[in-house]
Amino acid sequence: MKKLTMSLVLALALTFAFAEQPKTISFENKVSSETLQLQIADGKARLAPFRMDEVARAEFESDKLDALIQVGFNWTFPTEKYAQFDWTTDALDYYIEFRPIEQLTFFFHDEVFTKGSKLFVTGQNVASGNLGSDFGICWRPIGGLRIAAGADFLSGIGHDHSRPIINFGVDYTYGSLVSVGLTVRNPFSYTKKIAVGAFVSFTGVKNLTLNAAYTFRGGDFDAGDGGSSGLTAASPVTVPQLTTDLFAHTSLLATHLIQLSASYAQKAFTFAADFAIAPSSKNAYDLYAGADLGYRLTDEIKAAVRAGLNLDLDNASSAVISVYPRVDWTVAKNHTISAGAKVQIEGSKIFIALPLAWNFKYKI
Repeated sequence: MKKLTMSLVLALALTFAFAEQPKTISFENKVSSETLQLQIADGKARLAPFRMDEVARAEFESDKLDALIQVGFNWTFPTEKYAQFDWTTDALDYYIEFRPIEQLTFFFHDEVFTKGSKLFVTGQNVASGNLGSDFGICWRPIGGLRIAAGADFLSGIGHDHSRPIINFGVDYTYGSLVSVGLTVRNPFSYTKKIAVGAFVSFTGVKNLTLNAAYTFRGGDFDAGDGGSSGLTAASPVTVPQLTTDLFAHTSLLATHLIQLSASYAQKAFTFAADFAIAPSSKNAYDLYAGADLGYRLTDEIKAAVRAGLNLDLDNASSAVISVYPRVDWTVAKNHTISAGAKVQIEGSKIFIALPLAWNFKYKI
């Protein structure tokens, strides 16, 4: 289904792109590898197969039309003589926005989030902050106000839904001071899995952004619901091939979800912090906290460290502690090379990875 979606979006994006005079076209490509992924448990060490990932992203912007497509694929080397190639479905991202008039937008979109839903350390948004998805419409009757609705046709195919998920949302941004949003997701589902979210983003202090959100989630829960109303894999650090099972449980999904996030930047200094709690989150952790501290040593070199905590309030011994120091080196403006070390501790288990990445950006 993901491959079909990707093909459809790419075809539509190319069709519209050649029909409209662009303002900007941008391209980004990232090649990365954990290089080494090691698990230490019970006095034994296990090494994961070498894997390399690539994510390519192209974006087109014009007066009436914007479009983006992002795809990812990976190579895994289980042995020296054997390699596996596959698409990275989690990397798929896309959108097409058409504005026949200034106040009206028709969109084919993976995600349309209200501002207060963002967590700055992990870079993700709580799913309930999505104003609409797949096919939808957004109306801006006055400055700063957005009213949106979307039908989640593609995501509904292949899942346990008797009809497409319908989503509604409204948000209002008052100058550079504050943005507030309200969303209702899945109100017509036969499973009664309705989610209602309220969001605030405060930007009234220079260089500082404060986000706060609350989500109420009704109905029964299952493992896939983090992607519709909760937080999926809420951790700032992952060791992909070794902690797959562990981070399946770091999704926060419960009747009540509260999150707070802050971001601050001042010259060479940057800081971000996240906090989210979902008491009695089913088969998962209840609390996530994260922080990221960065400092630009020169125009080309930035050093940073990221740390995180995942905790089950009913079982404190299951806490996951993560730390990730890293260095980013910008070469010739368009190229960035990143390297670091990831360490995760879960009880008696220790996970270690040495990530290395090259990122290329170009805009015309």
